[in-house]
Amino acid sequence: MKYALFILFVGLGTMTFGQTTVLKKPKSVFDEDYSYGKNRKHYVHSGFSILGGISADQLPDLEFSAFNSGAFQFFILYKYKLNNIFSLTSEFAFGGTGIVYTYKGSLPLYPSVFSEHRSDIINRGEIELRQNLRIRFGGGPNRIGTYLEGGVLGGFATTNDYIHRGVSIYNTRMEMKFINESVILADGNSYRIHRWYYGFRGRFGFNRWSLSVQVVRAGSVNWVLAGIEFSFL
Repeated sequence: MKYALFILFVGLGTMTFGQTTVLKKPKSVFDEDYSYGKNRKHYVHSGFSILGGISADQLPDLEFSAFNSGAFQFFILYKYKLNNIFSLTSEFAFGGTGIVYTYKGSLPLYPSVFSEHRSDIINRGEIELRQNLRIRFGGGPNRIGTYLEGGVLGGFATTNDYIHRGVSIYNTRMEMKFINESVILADGNSYRIHRWYYGFRGRFGFNRWSLSVQVVRAGSVNWVLAGIEFSFL
């Protein structure tokens, strides 16, 4: 009997000390990264803008065509939250801008080339940096919310074409293109549309959608664009 009790004691001891107990720590909110999110300390998202022409400098014998002017841009935005109201945003954007003027003069600019001068067009491919201050009015921790934003921008035109478009003396459609050069208009004034440009930008947004206004100066010419933006959240 005593041998049976000894064997039982040894067996229980082996089972007790031969097992390893693993304690699992319950998941805590402190284990998650709460510094990144739509209304957290850091947030990054992308989107695109569709802007239409609002106004531009009136050039001699040229009338700004708002309906035909505009821009399309993609952007990547980084937001740094200062507090529950204020944030700083930095953006990188790229896209294309087209500013169109219709010609209202009685005579063509270049009578030896054109029999009819119809329009002047500024075509630009642009890359752009922006720095903004954002004021937030509402929204939860997982929502961007409603906000008002304003800031400055600066950029460079990878392409910078000024185009005279009309009908040639041979009664065919024709274009005269000036690439990053001064443009001489009918009254003899010279205008230069620089590759480098700067300006101001404002945005009123609600989560994915926002309304945007952009004021740009490039050399001797200013223009204003406004439109909508959509963000990929």
